[in-house]
Amino acid sequence: MSQAIDKLDITVSDDVLDDLRERLARTRWPDQIPNSAWEYGTDLAYLQELCEYWREKFDWRKQEALLKQWDHFKTEIDGQKLHFIHARSSVEGALPLVITHGWPGSVFEFYKIIGPLTDPEAHAGDPADAFHVVCPSMPGYGWSGPTHETGYDIRKVAETVSKLMARLGYERYGAQGGDWGAIATTQLGLVDAEHLAGIHLNMVIAGPPAGVENPMEGVSPEEMEGMAEMGNFQKNETGYQQIQGTKPQTLGYGLTDSPAGLDRREVQDLERLQWRHRESLQQGRAADQHHDLLGDGNDQFVDAPLLRVDAQRPLWSARRTYRRADRLRNLPQGDHPTAAEVGRGPV
Repeated sequence: MSQAIDKLDITVSDDVLDDLRERLARTRWPDQIPNSAWEYGTDLAYLQELCEYWREKFDWRKQEALLKQWDHFKTEIDGQKLHFIHARSSVEGALPLVITHGWPGSVFEFYKIIGPLTDPEAHAGDPADAFHVVCPSMPGYGWSGPTHETGYDIRKVAETVSKLMARLGYERYGAQGGDWGAIATTQLGLVDAEHLAGIHLNMVIAGPPAGVENPMEGVSPEEMEGMAEMGNFQKNETGYQQIQGTKPQTLGYGLTDSPAGLDRREVQDLERLQWRHRESLQQGRAADQHHDLLGDGNDQFVDAPLLRVDAQRPLWSARRTYRRADRLRNLPQGDHPTAAEVGRGPV
């Protein structure tokens, strides 16, 4: 099997963009119960306005240029195509750092932080804090293209990332992730701890330990409040998880054909990459494979040092899973794509 690493041109053809605008113009809109706003899902008027902006005003080439600031590459690992950004620092002794995006995201999440991480001095930082940055598109996302077999779960994603870092010649490295990327990075701490200097997460999922009389012992009032909020979210806001996690093929027909359907949940520029690569079905397949691994680690300890900065979420007693949880704190702002929203490197 080839271990070649080749440059990748990420230019999107005009034909693809023309097709996107034509499909948006032909959208068949449903009706909506008067004054129901967001109660039953995405508000009709809001989505119509957003799609009109996407069709008439969104500057794809400008966003493309932001990504083209760095070199893009492709390789194949265990038969799976893998795209990644590789931005090396000019600082001698910089630590390699792999950053994994979340759902429904892409490497676009990191365009604000790659510069400060690779060249901190140019951004009022300390050169001693420099990193060689690697940003892979998870299999099923972006230019990594679709997966073609079952079983490509989040553990497999972590194994793929570890093999990428080895192929790049990095024997010791750090890892960062948020949302799905945080789960992949946690798994990386389980499958490649011997090469990890540490992991940095802006989302931690650590369930109650098994076989204890009182699993809530030691959980702070702040965490209890946050868990109640999460319970409400799981009850009322996770319909997409159920369909994507169980019947992604069914959902994929509509989302692959309709950019308006795709645009129904995350209303950020980074989702536009999903249309270009028809990846919503692939992400649904991935969600199906990942479902059983969300809580993996309750009977395993992650031995890689953990530096965790959450984005307005409770700590969830992370030390139950992460044996070496060195620093835990919440950020006052930021959500799923924290790097894109806050625009700073790991702190």
